[in-house]
Amino acid sequence: MTDVTPYQPPEARRFKSIVNIGLVGLAIFAGVTLFTKVAPTVNDALNLLQVMFSNSIYMLSTGAVLVGVIFLLYEVFSPRGKIHALLSQMYKITNE
Repeated sequence: MTDVTPYQPPEARRFKSIVNIGLVGLAIFAGVTLFTKVAPTVNDALNLLQVMFSNSIYMLSTGAVLVGVIFLLYEVFSPRGKIHALLSQMYKITNE
C-alpha cells in the first residue's frame, strides 16, 4: 500500500517554506554574529578555523584507531569472531 500525503493547500506550503527559509536565515545570522564575537578579525577567524580543523582531524584519526583496535579485539577473543575461528581451526589442526 502506498503512503499518501494529506492534501495541503498551496498557501500552507508557501507559509511553511517561508518559515523554513526564515529559520535558516536566522540560524546563519546567529552563527555569523557568534563567529564575529569570537574572532573579530579575519586573521583570528582563520586561526580559529585552523585549530578547529586540526583538532577534528586528530580526534577523527584517534577514533578510527580506537574503533580498529576494538574490532580486532572482538574478532580475536569473541567466539563468533572470524579470526578466533581461524585460530581455533589452526589449533585443532596442529594438535591432532
